[in-house]
Amino acid sequence: MPPGELSKDFATYLKEGGTAFAQGPHTSGWRAQREKKSSRPGLATQYIDEPLTNGDYAPLALRTKDGGALVFFTTRHFEKQTAAAGASVPAPNKDVLALTDGEIRQSLTMEFVSNGVALDPADGPVEILGRIQGLTSAQGE
Repeated sequence: MPPGELSKDFATYLKEGGTAFAQGPHTSGWRAQREKKSSRPGLATQYIDEPLTNGDYAPLALRTKDGGALVFFTTRHFEKQTAAAGASVPAPNKDVLALTDGEIRQSLTMEFVSNGVALDPADGPVEILGRIQGLTSAQGE
């Protein structure tokens, strides 16, 4: 996969799955964790993933000896928790509250930026070697 496409392809993978990425904690493990959290009694959780590819977020790739690349890339992730009528959104921790605009009544939308490093071999699936993300904003409704 071209290094410039990695952020977009990773965002698509998180939504749809596929074979472009090797199994691991930052790929299949993260998808399984999201699936488990997406539907709890009285609470629905939705996810939106977007590539970040311009300016400071442009991917950076280093060619490897075998013809692959080590790629640093960035993605943006939204997680929206919506409580059913009569239920409430679980109380967020103080770090989330510090970045939250609005009052949390029925829903909470959190925005995260994630920086990842991947080994993109000449042939075969991309392996996400590491990923770190941080909360950048939250909105209560």
